[in-house]
Amino acid sequence: MMSNLRDQSLPFVEGDFYEGAFGPSILLVLTSTEAVSWLRGIFEELATAAIGTDLSLVGQPQVQIGAALNDLRLCLVDREPIKHLVREEYDRFVWRCTSGEWEAMSLILEPFLDQPGHQYLTVEGVDDALIEISFGEDHG
Repeated sequence: MMSNLRDQSLPFVEGDFYEGAFGPSILLVLTSTEAVSWLRGIFEELATAAIGTDLSLVGQPQVQIGAALNDLRLCLVDREPIKHLVREEYDRFVWRCTSGEWEAMSLILEPFLDQPGHQYLTVEGVDDALIEISFGEDHG
């Protein structure tokens, strides 16, 4: 089991945008189990929010993102979109999910409370980039 303690100087989420083997990719590295719980909480809050609610993940003080990604907005929509992650101008992304989908995103992260690993939360070839969430893996 991973330690619940984290270095207070580290952000909860460290991320970057890059061209990966499968195309544009957004890597979000969770730095502790506390960070896993924090991101799950964000997804759960979105699942119960009013339709149209959005927040900038990049704008959260717990998040440190490389300069290549200008914004990642998480939005609650009432119908499942064909494309969940849309790239806008200047490398800004909008990630749209329904309440049930945000709940599912939270559940997908639950195993990270007990073990390292990674999950892809968007679909290759459909969405404008892959979002990979990683915990406890070396990205040195």
